[in-house]
Amino acid sequence: MRSSRTESTSDLIKKEFENMHKELKPLLMKCLLYSVISAPLFSFSFMSLYYLVFEFGVDVITLPVILFSLTGAFSFALLREAFHKNKEMKEASRDYIKKRIRESEYMDIHYKEDYLKKIQDKPRDMFKIFVEFLERENRTRMIKNRESDDK
Repeated sequence: MRSSRTESTSDLIKKEFENMHKELKPLLMKCLLYSVISAPLFSFSFMSLYYLVFEFGVDVITLPVILFSLTGAFSFALLREAFHKNKEMKEASRDYIKKRIRESEYMDIHYKEDYLKKIQDKPRDMFKIFVEFLERENRTRMIKNRESDDK
């Protein structure tokens, strides 16, 4: 059985990630759309080109080869755009996390700087660091609320 403190911490973490998801949703949708369209299109055009070139030869069917080549180029461009959107989404999530840490009312400036430095040094662990920050912020909030209730 979990304590109410743990549940409230996990609820706060879940809420923060939902807020981040709301901000990143347009980028995520574009990235998914481009990936879903480009992967099958690229595979189809590559296999069709292979079949046309090696089975029939280029001289017999030039127009389909050109069309499949253009389709392959278009799908590759979509795939590259999906990679760029994915990178943009990672940067946007990093910016959201940094902004959220800076705007925290309950954390001391030294702790904020420490978490920002950790994110700068280890960008692959930014979500783990963000969860640590949220847990610490929640503990600090609870302590400050208890102190204010005691007064």
